[in-house]
Amino acid sequence: EPVALRRAAVLVGLFSRDDEWHVLLTRRSTKLKSHSGQVCLPGGKTDEGETNIETALREANEEVGLSRDSIINIFGELPPRLSAHLLSVTPVVCRIAQPILNRKRTRSSHITDSSDSFLVTLNPHEVESVFFVPLKLFSKSSLQHSFYDYETFHNHTVRIHEFQHTFGGTEYCIWGLTAHILIDAALRIYGNDDATSSIELDPPGLPRHVDLRVAKKKENDEEECTIEVVVCAE
Repeated sequence: EPVALRRAAVLVGLFSRDDEWHVLLTRRSTKLKSHSGQVCLPGGKTDEGETNIETALREANEEVGLSRDSIINIFGELPPRLSAHLLSVTPVVCRIAQPILNRKRTRSSHITDSSDSFLVTLNPHEVESVFFVPLKLFSKSSLQHSFYDYETFHNHTVRIHEFQHTFGGTEYCIWGLTAHILIDAALRIYGNDDATSSIELDPPGLPRHVDLRVAKKKENDEEECTIEVVVCAE
């Protein structure tokens, strides 16, 4: 169930490399007005009549050229999360074909993807670069991980996670909602049995990230920044 009137969906595209799950991430173009230059999962706002899966697949195709034929399995959806812009963001988890980076490829290139791989095609208006990260990075605390608790949403506290990752000689910072979604996915796949290196997704004893939702809307149908907690953390 969405946690806000406005909906969005993102694609957690997993693929196997060296017998380990990796996830495809993008860095948004610095020319964009919203979240410019930030690391994110392919995705965007849901069009009228679209399902979350349809939104995630459409956006992934528009941003990086991932066609429906390159989706091997759709595993399902994770619980929606409330973004800083009061969007209900639903992660769609799927297995994708092996992505191949080719910086010279454009939308007009006549290259046929094979059944077990696809050539990444960047949309330069939205995406600056694409990179891959082992999903296991998000399952345990390490020197690449840090966090801080931030009071927002009418005195509600949320935990902001940050991960540093180097790919192709470039340093990337994966943080905020994207990091939160990837931690959730990693913990569901790998578990978190080692207490010495465990990651606490949300502040202990406080409402979880998925427990926050928009409570009201204004008379002109624009959402009001009024947040309520609908479920208490265990």
